[in-house]
Amino acid sequence: MNCFVGSNINTFPNAVWLPPSGSQRGTLYRGIGDPETPLLPSLDYVHREFTEKQLRLTGILPNIPVTCIGYHDAQRIFERMDGEPAIWSRWSGALPVTYRLTGNNLFRMDVKTKNVHRPIKNFIAKIEGSEEPDKWVLLGNHADAWSKGSIDPGTGTSIMLEMARVLSIYSKETGWRPRRTIIFCQWDAEEFGLIGSTEWVEQSLLQLKQRAVAYINLDNFNGNMTLNIKAVPLLYRLIVDVASRQFFKFFFK
Repeated sequence: MNCFVGSNINTFPNAVWLPPSGSQRGTLYRGIGDPETPLLPSLDYVHREFTEKQLRLTGILPNIPVTCIGYHDAQRIFERMDGEPAIWSRWSGALPVTYRLTGNNLFRMDVKTKNVHRPIKNFIAKIEGSEEPDKWVLLGNHADAWSKGSIDPGTGTSIMLEMARVLSIYSKETGWRPRRTIIFCQWDAEEFGLIGSTEWVEQSLLQLKQRAVAYINLDNFNGNMTLNIKAVPLLYRLIVDVASRQFFKFFFK
């Protein structure tokens, strides 16, 4: 975003970058899963090791008000700060102001946030394998979004659902089954700290240790790159080989 500060040419609607009024959403919680039940599934009968009050006192849960702003508003705030300049390069962006650590001016911020305990729901579906049904290949994506989710997670969700639909129809019409069991996972509460997936893993840890072969995350698809994948080193060669076969099959029929 900061690369295009001061330019209206390279921001929406002319390009993909956020305009000055656009804001990126996120959470201050830096952990994963339900912090009240670390390393255990957050089920009704599981003992809560910490209370919300304890988590806020220790800083595991944020205990300051938080709101999202665009870089236009951020610039206006920086312009009114008069403290010591930030000496670390990683603290300085591309706004045409001096990045400072403190200031004497007071700012008023009204944040209307209501923290509640809510149940979450993951959706899990599978196509049983024919030769190694006890070995799992998992495909997953989250269902929740900070706003409308048109890209994250909408693009990944649409692809995963279409894969599930096509494979299901093909299996019913032809009797085909994959060599290994394919499990489709739709996670809840990802944006709040990977909660849905973490809790499911904690609940299914023993089975996953014995059966999981690979997990493929289909979070979002964007840009115009041919292929951009992150994976553990054990899967590097496999991904390149499969992508190469598909490339030659598509262009050299």
